[in-house]
Amino acid sequence: MKEPEGPTFKEKLAFWIVLSMISVFFAEVISGSQPFALVIPWNLLVLILVYGLHTLILATLVFRGKPIFGSLFAAGCIFGLYEAYITKVLFEPPWGASSLRYLGVDFMWILILVLWWHVFFSFIIPLLVGEFMLTRSKEVLGAMPGPIGRALTRKKGFLTFLFLIVIWAALFMGGNMPAFWAAPVSIGANLAVLVPAVMIYRSRIGPKYTLRELLPNEREFWALFSILFFMYVLFGFIWSPERLPPPEGHLIMLGLYLLFFILLQRNINKSGGSSGDRIKEEVKWRIPPYIAFLLFIVFSILSVTIGITGIGVVFMLLSFLLGIVLGALSLVHTVYHSIAK
Repeated sequence: MKEPEGPTFKEKLAFWIVLSMISVFFAEVISGSQPFALVIPWNLLVLILVYGLHTLILATLVFRGKPIFGSLFAAGCIFGLYEAYITKVLFEPPWGASSLRYLGVDFMWILILVLWWHVFFSFIIPLLVGEFMLTRSKEVLGAMPGPIGRALTRKKGFLTFLFLIVIWAALFMGGNMPAFWAAPVSIGANLAVLVPAVMIYRSRIGPKYTLRELLPNEREFWALFSILFFMYVLFGFIWSPERLPPPEGHLIMLGLYLLFFILLQRNINKSGGSSGDRIKEEVKWRIPPYIAFLLFIVFSILSVTIGITGIGVVFMLLSFLLGIVLGALSLVHTVYHSIAK
């Protein structure tokens, strides 16, 4: 079978936009932070820049080797640190500081947002879903550890993953929305934007390229990095500088950046691959369209039930606790892999 020629810049740009929308959907819509993130044009523009630039730049770094869970996790942690200098949530959470705030840095939200939420919902899960729906490769699918990775490369395993994510999202959003009916309305409105974007991409470009081919090349990488760097300067030190921590807080953040970049580099070095590697096995199966409708029905019933009963808050707190545990275990795994012989 003849290998397709590489993608044009327009094809890559289309992929970047749709992948960014997927990241915004999982990170902002499901969290309830921006219930209509993909619907309001200004929100969509800003969030696509924030989430898209981080996703593309960090994925490009990960794909300098063979993607493994350790490199994906470390990159996701770097992603999550944007909550320090762009939003300043790690310095002054708008919902109030926790008891673990020290030297101007809120360590509770580092545990929740950096080690858990953004790693998985802003970075790894969007890459998993985006690679599956928009490309012919499955490198991220195969990067998941042990039996999880093997299960996700099979149709039954991937379907199970989708249903679990939908059930969890329904329980989480049902307790985090202002009205019992708000969660399905939010999801439906955002999917009304996201699904057509995916369908247009698949009809006009299709899954003929690998994820590796669709990521920025060296020149594109530095162009995107320049835009992101400008955003950090603008939002980090010009916008609301009074919310910045004292010098000791900056040293803590510098230490976290150094830690995660070192872990990222060491996991890339230990991945056993190079940027020229190609995934040999393609995804041969697809999810039938009716599954999406079924998932939405399941989500709507569960989220409305949780909203009416009012027990969603308990599930949210339990999710935070389990998320912290998952993040801590993932960090241990990543550190161990970076130092193991």
